[in-house]
Amino acid sequence: MHTHKIKIRTVKIAILLCCLVPLYGQTEHNYGRTQPIPHLRQQLNKAPNDSIKAYLYNELSWAFHMRDIDSTAFYAQTALETARKSSYAAAEARALNLQAVVSYILQRPTEAFTLNRKALKIAESIQDSFLISAACNDISSYYTYNSGADSALYYLQKSLAHLTPEDTMALSYVWYNISVLQEELGNDELAVDYLEKAIAIGKQSQDPTVKINTAIYEALWHAFKGNTERAVDKLQQALGYAINSEDEYQQLLINNYLAYLKKTQGRLEEAGLIYKEVLNASWSRQYHRLYNNILTDYVDFLLNNQEYDKILNIAQQRRSDFQNLELKHRISVYNATAKAFMHKQQYRKAALLKDTILMYKDSLLNLDKQRTFTDLEYKYQLESEVRENKLLKLEQEATKLEMARKNGWLTAGGAFLAFVLSFLFALSVFYRQKKRSNKELSRLVALQTHELRMANRELRKSNDALEKSNEELERFAYITSHDMKEPLRNINSFSMLLERRLHAIEVKDTPALEFLDFIKRGTLQMHNLIEDVLFYTKVRQGYESLYTPTDFKALLAQIKEQLAPLIAEKKAVVEAHALTTCAAPASILSIVLKNLIENGLKYNESELPRIIVRQGEEADQWWISLEDNGIGIAPAFQDKVFNMFYRLHDRSAYQGTGLGLAIVKRLIEGAHGTIVLESQVGQGSIFRVYWPKEAPVALSDRSENRKPGIPV
Repeated sequence: MHTHKIKIRTVKIAILLCCLVPLYGQTEHNYGRTQPIPHLRQQLNKAPNDSIKAYLYNELSWAFHMRDIDSTAFYAQTALETARKSSYAAAEARALNLQAVVSYILQRPTEAFTLNRKALKIAESIQDSFLISAACNDISSYYTYNSGADSALYYLQKSLAHLTPEDTMALSYVWYNISVLQEELGNDELAVDYLEKAIAIGKQSQDPTVKINTAIYEALWHAFKGNTERAVDKLQQALGYAINSEDEYQQLLINNYLAYLKKTQGRLEEAGLIYKEVLNASWSRQYHRLYNNILTDYVDFLLNNQEYDKILNIAQQRRSDFQNLELKHRISVYNATAKAFMHKQQYRKAALLKDTILMYKDSLLNLDKQRTFTDLEYKYQLESEVRENKLLKLEQEATKLEMARKNGWLTAGGAFLAFVLSFLFALSVFYRQKKRSNKELSRLVALQTHELRMANRELRKSNDALEKSNEELERFAYITSHDMKEPLRNINSFSMLLERRLHAIEVKDTPALEFLDFIKRGTLQMHNLIEDVLFYTKVRQGYESLYTPTDFKALLAQIKEQLAPLIAEKKAVVEAHALTTCAAPASILSIVLKNLIENGLKYNESELPRIIVRQGEEADQWWISLEDNGIGIAPAFQDKVFNMFYRLHDRSAYQGTGLGLAIVKRLIEGAHGTIVLESQVGQGSIFRVYWPKEAPVALSDRSENRKPGIPV
């Protein structure tokens, strides 16, 4: 199965469902449900009054909005004039909103924003919650267009606040719009969450339009998750709903998206047939804007599949249609046709089309400039309107103050006196309350201070007891390790005596000698384990480390000298880059570096083992790194290798106690530093050690009696 993760906003079906579409449900009239144009015109001829006519003009404007933008604008303007004539505020707000739809389609967002603000003002004046919600929803699209995500989200949430649970259509639309906004902000998880809310709300409705959109949302959800098969199934379900409700426009839109998904699945023949069918149907039903989009998609599809003959057939059969395309669609189609001519070696025709494309691009650029200027002009008008409104309010307030000054001196004086008396009374009450509050506060502070002293006293006792317990534990560990090593030494000594005796009497029993070798290796391993456990118990978390100037070149030279036999045995190279002198816990880092270099050589099967040591600094900390070309560590085990006794390999493969990295980590964290591991199996490992530039302040005076840098 082919999978293809698709962005929620970029799918073709979202043309109808995005923020630019006004949302209307049940108010005084059934706004927002597309009705057949002939039926609306019949109703208009029988309309008894201007209020009904204004409503029907709005519905005609909405019915034309995907067919003919000029008719949409004409009927919206007629509805606005009729609504104002009959003082029908709801129809006036709706007409303004439809004019905003026209502005959005013509890519004049500031003009649309201004119209929607006027619609919102009227809706708020008549307290029509649904119209308020619709206007807020559409205003959010302006802020989305201008990258004002916070404002867009504010208006979408305000839109939700004015909807009731019964407004399932609008609720599902707004949740979808929030999903689109979150996706544009890069919050894919939130986008999916809000899309799921839109689906859950839509499933509560039996309205045919809501059922269609909910099935489409589910298709988007599956497509976004990469499950195109399930997305196709859901679109087939949505198509069934659209056929049952006789919604031709939705049928075409869904089929167009089906073609898109089948193309992503590699089912190119099916996709081509659907594109062709939808293209013819959108033209015959006069859905011109949809036809523009589908024609562009179909030609791009043919170009990607190198079906140049079909492109040229379309160019010949639909040449007159190309002139009705929007400039951006015309450029895309002409560009594909020019490439088809080039493939057919008809270079003259291709060159003529290229010249035409350049002319159209210049026209598009001029149109964009004109739109930009218009947008700036509307922004200026909007700002001027805001300033004028503020000035008008200030003038009104100044007039009121002047009237009050002329006509109400006595009243003002009495009010001022009453205010002064009230203020003095309130001040006296506040003073008494403040005095009582201060007294209570002093009592609480004294009580909490006493409790804090008692807690500190108990804490000191606990710390002393813990320190004593740690010292006893260290003595116990030392005595125990000493007692455990004694029998090991005896076993090892008698094993050596027994081996010499067997050699002396020339015993050649190979198994017996192997058994003795096992005993010796076992005692050595146990001895090393006891030493490592004892050292690990001596390392405490949070001890005070002495930071001294440390010459890392000299320190590395000492470590290389100590490990010279192992380096020679492995024929290894230990390199150093950019090592300097800096403040560091030298004794601790000496142990750490020795362990890490030894590990890098031990777990290394390369013909030429290599260790690279680097040093540097960041904002407030120093660092040193060790990079090897050893066997590496899988990501799943990189945290576990710092645990006590954790081994990735059998002892027969690599010797060790499983405590080396645990000791390293404990030492570094004790020095207030951190260690980070980066590794891939077969590609070596990089250990980075970080420690602060300033040594931590000593926690107690006991640190003065400790040896510099040695954990106790």
